[in-house]
Amino acid sequence: MRKLMRELFFLKKGEQRALFFVGFILLLSLATRIYIPRQEYKERVIDEVFTDNMDLLKRKIDSMNRARKSISRSYSTTVKDLNPFSFDPNTVTQTALKEMNFPSRVSSNLISYRRAGGEFFDAEDMRKIYGMDSVTFKAIESYIHIERREQKPTAGTVEYTREDESPVLIFELNGADSIELLMIKGIGPVFSSRIIKYRNLLGAFYSIDQLWEVYGMDSLKYQSLKDVLTVDTTHIQKIDINTASFKKMISHPYLERKEVMSLIHYRDYAGKIIDLAELRSSLVLDSVRYRKIRPYLKCGISHPALRKQSTPSCKTNSY
Repeated sequence: MRKLMRELFFLKKGEQRALFFVGFILLLSLATRIYIPRQEYKERVIDEVFTDNMDLLKRKIDSMNRARKSISRSYSTTVKDLNPFSFDPNTVTQTALKEMNFPSRVSSNLISYRRAGGEFFDAEDMRKIYGMDSVTFKAIESYIHIERREQKPTAGTVEYTREDESPVLIFELNGADSIELLMIKGIGPVFSSRIIKYRNLLGAFYSIDQLWEVYGMDSLKYQSLKDVLTVDTTHIQKIDINTASFKKMISHPYLERKEVMSLIHYRDYAGKIIDLAELRSSLVLDSVRYRKIRPYLKCGISHPALRKQSTPSCKTNSY
């Protein structure tokens, strides 16, 4: 009997370890079951700041959607209401534009552009008018007839003011090289190189007033330059906001990191941008920054109704 009991309760070393491990697991399970129900969980606290930010984001998204729907509606109604006839944009009156059922803002912008000294040399120049979208332009293109006019002087053009005055050498700012700029009174090699360096950084000038942004510009230099320079905006190198990388956009002096990030986030959310005005209406850019950078932007996509055509474009603006 004693032998049987010894064999029954005597465990080998490996068996003792297994028994100890099983016992430990059982005790741990028992302790866990007793401890967990006694724990008091903290009541979930709502982060009011986070909630307010989410509400603000939702309102902004709703504003973006309304802006995009408004733009889409404008595309669908513009052509339907037009009644175009042959006209010259350099001489057409506001009354005639009204008879053609031109959108009021396009008519007003066209007249304002002319009053500011702007001229039209070919039909494509009509695209410069703020509010002129691709659909409207396609509808009126065949009705635009412009009388032949002299082009503005280019770099190195000689102009005579009066018979008794000396000839004035006129330079086109975006096409002039450093040697030509040195021919202007008061411009030395250092300032000439600054103008060209800043011109390359911008992607060309759209106004002579931008020369005030060149380091070292003063009133005397400006007076010397403004009378002998013209600006050809066809030289402007535009940034495609639908495809441009962060590096490409941040390299422009008119765009800061915060604005580039906002633009990219909006582009990721909204998809392809079909109208530059979206950047202003969706608050991606404020009105001052938008007016400044607008000539350097484009969106390489047409309205959905025109995407099958060979030349994509988007709504662009005049100055």
